[in-house]
Amino acid sequence: GLLQFFDMEANPHILTVNNITYDLRNVTNAEAEKLRHLKIHEEHKGHEAMHLEMFLILVFFTFGSQLLLMCWKKYYNKSYHRFTLLGMWLFPICYSIYLLYIRFIVVWFLFSLTTGVMVYLSSCPKISTSTPRRVYWWFLFVHKISYGASLGGYFLILFTMFLP
Repeated sequence: GLLQFFDMEANPHILTVNNITYDLRNVTNAEAEKLRHLKIHEEHKGHEAMHLEMFLILVFFTFGSQLLLMCWKKYYNKSYHRFTLLGMWLFPICYSIYLLYIRFIVVWFLFSLTTGVMVYLSSCPKISTSTPRRVYWWFLFVHKISYGASLGGYFLILFTMFLP
């Protein structure tokens, strides 16, 4: 009796809403669902202000970050471009290593290695006559692959949305 009253969380059939204890075995399924819904609202009461605060913080942080990025780009253009390039290159691989996406890690390594070779070949003091063609071919190839993948993804989304 009394132990069961204090251990209501362990008994899924007992529910307290507005200081009234209900035994869900004695009510219909519709009433039980209504009581569970009322219990959720009771537990959530008073959190509206907190949700508004969280939303306002998100909005101000988003706009503030954008403003800071714009100022950084305007006044320190070189460091901005270096840092964003480094971040766009390293963030995906760090995330993939953390989640063990082996296929992405391999593709990233091969892409980085090939791009590094192209940068090295094009930055040598004396370059071969075939180097510009090779570098152009590599970046055109990467562009075509990216374009094809994005186009394919777009059509996949269209087909899944509009075909039954």
